[in-house]
Amino acid sequence: MAITATLVYSSPTRMAYLVVATAGSAETVTIPGATLLADAPNGPLKQVLNVAAAGYGKIAAGTTITQALARSLLLGDSAITNIGGSAQTGGFPKPIITRVEQRSGTGTIVADADTDPGAPTQPELNITATAAGAASAMVWLEIPGAIG
Repeated sequence: MAITATLVYSSPTRMAYLVVATAGSAETVTIPGATLLADAPNGPLKQVLNVAAAGYGKIAAGTTITQALARSLLLGDSAITNIGGSAQTGGFPKPIITRVEQRSGTGTIVADADTDPGAPTQPELNITATAAGAASAMVWLEIPGAIG
């Protein structure tokens, strides 16, 4: 099975990757933190992704990102506990929400976040085709409630 993720949309508050998986066994494609950062234009999305250099909320610049912190940054999981701050407090935008829109096929595509082993101060996004069938999906990374 082959699985690919291609950037198809990018704005200061949203990015979208088209994910295509061919039939076969389950497989994962990883979008490293450096790629996410390079794909994001200047704005709130890039501010969250630039955690390694600038810090974010309770996370100091240069902090090794655990899977829990990666999930807080990219999936909004326990974000207030792990990160603190929001658009209303601390001057930081809300954490990113990653949303998967299944487009076609019989397979299922899911997204998760983890520590980037090549750059442990950055989160990475792992996109997995979980079933043997072919599938496609749009994977959106967005700042909730943002305009633009």
